[in-house]
Amino acid sequence: DDDKVLVVSHGAALSAIMGGLLDYPLKDIRKNGGLSNTSLTVLETLDDGKTFKPVVWNETSYLGRKLSKTDSL
Repeated sequence: DDDKVLVVSHGAALSAIMGGLLDYPLKDIRKNGGLSNTSLTVLETLDDGKTFKPVVWNETSYLGRKLSKTDSL
C-alpha cells in the first residue's frame, strides 16, 4: 500500500518524466517550472498510479547555495 519509487536523473529528463506522470502535453512539461539538477520533487498518487499530484516541486534548499542558471533546465 505504501510503495515508493525513487527516480534519479538530470533535470531535463525528470521534467519530461514528471510532465508525463502529471498528464501535461509535451509543450507544457515545465508548467510548474523546470527541475534543477540535484533537486527533490515528490509526486503522490491516491488511485494506484492513475493520476499524480505534486507534493514537493524542485526543492533545493538543502544544497546550501544559490543555484546558477545552468543548474536549472
